[in-house]
Amino acid sequence: MSINNVKRIDAATSPRPWLRLLDECERVKKQMSANQTPIPLNIECFMDDKDVTGKMQRHEFEELAAPIFARIRQCLINLFADGVAIKPEDVDEIEIVGGSSRIPMIRQIVKELFGKDPKTTMNQDEAVARGAAMQCAILSPTFRVREFAIKDSQPYRIRLSWNGPGDNGGENDVFAPRDEVPFSKLVSLLRSGEFQVDANYGQPNAVPHNQVRIGSWKVVGARPGADGANQKVKVKVRVNPDGVFTIASATMYEPKIVEEVPEVPMEVDGAAAAEGANPPEPQEPVKKTKLVPVELKVIESIPVSFDVQKYQQIEIQMQVTDEKEKAKADAKNSLEEYVYEMRDKVSDQYAEFITPAAAETFRSDLSATEDWLYDEGEDAEKNVYEKRLSELKIVGAPIVERYREFETRKPAFDSFDQSILRVRRAYDDYVAGGPTHAHLDSKDMEKVINAIEEKKKWLDEQRHKQETRSKTEPPVVFTVEILDAMREKTHRVETRQ
Repeated sequence: MSINNVKRIDAATSPRPWLRLLDECERVKKQMSANQTPIPLNIECFMDDKDVTGKMQRHEFEELAAPIFARIRQCLINLFADGVAIKPEDVDEIEIVGGSSRIPMIRQIVKELFGKDPKTTMNQDEAVARGAAMQCAILSPTFRVREFAIKDSQPYRIRLSWNGPGDNGGENDVFAPRDEVPFSKLVSLLRSGEFQVDANYGQPNAVPHNQVRIGSWKVVGARPGADGANQKVKVKVRVNPDGVFTIASATMYEPKIVEEVPEVPMEVDGAAAAEGANPPEPQEPVKKTKLVPVELKVIESIPVSFDVQKYQQIEIQMQVTDEKEKAKADAKNSLEEYVYEMRDKVSDQYAEFITPAAAETFRSDLSATEDWLYDEGEDAEKNVYEKRLSELKIVGAPIVERYREFETRKPAFDSFDQSILRVRRAYDDYVAGGPTHAHLDSKDMEKVINAIEEKKKWLDEQRHKQETRSKTEPPVVFTVEILDAMREKTHRVETRQ
């Protein structure tokens, strides 16, 4: 209110200043939790190019939030209202979580009601988020989590009423406040035809909205008995793990006469009939009346209807937006990482593979890209980041290629030399009459040694050209070409053998 009166500006009319004000108020609130001195509030260029400054002490904050503290106190008192066996003094420990639990007044209220200091051994912010995430995982069919025994309660009185052919109708409270959920109950009715069950909140004033009707359920399929009398119908009511009340099922128990043959008692050792006694006579079937369950159809009608397909489309659109934002963030991070990596390596690891003039120009481009990232490019589109990265790689990729070729080319040359040396030794052994290759024809061996000499000549030429080529110029021969030539030579030698 002081901002409105003094500065003549209303932050609630603009989202950005409003969010900045909320952030600053949150900061001040956290600092007041640990300090009783006045805490400054400063926001530069808050709205209409006006700066906002101010101070607040803890006692001023507590006066402003007094109605909220009163509601918190009443909420805790209601936990031990009539009908609750546990008293405040029976509670061994109190653990408080949530960011607002840092407020000294909250702790004071808890201490006054329970007679002991509350504990804060858990992370007060993460505990709430992790608990919510765990509950979502438990409710989701997608995730499998360890079984947890979570006892919850529903806060409102739920009253069930019914009408239709049968008895004169009636009503009953099926769930009371603090009843444990999830839980199911059975309501037995005498019905002779289709009937309707209505559910409402039993104490409308306790509900934080004006919709006191929960829903209606029409039960179809009930019928009178053979003698025209009402038949027993059991209606199963349930509050599911989501806290949603529903009629889970309705079952009619219809009497039917069935015939049963009495069981013949089995002979037991020591009580068997004497030898030669007459066998027991067959017994006549006995007619009995049994109640046979018949499932009835339940048609639900709730006061609030939801367009599921519409919300599914909204969810899909949100997922698409999330993926788009993630792809944009990844593209931005890739560009930022490339700028930092290349700027450091051009001056160190890649310094020999780029001319000083080109390195200076490239570093200038990298610095310009960095400045753009934290200014105009702070919230650019994905394709803009990718275009910037590709432009930098036009210069940077050849540098990286020359460096990698330099690192891998010499081992490839050496490996090829060793391979040629092994073939020459094998040829010398053959010429000397060694037994290892005596089975080979002399013409084949001549072809092998000639091919090896050709490869050796090609290898020496390429090595000489590369040694005279500057490191800042493209390679004469690439490592992959050397390895391919070596594999071709090896294949040719193995074929001759």
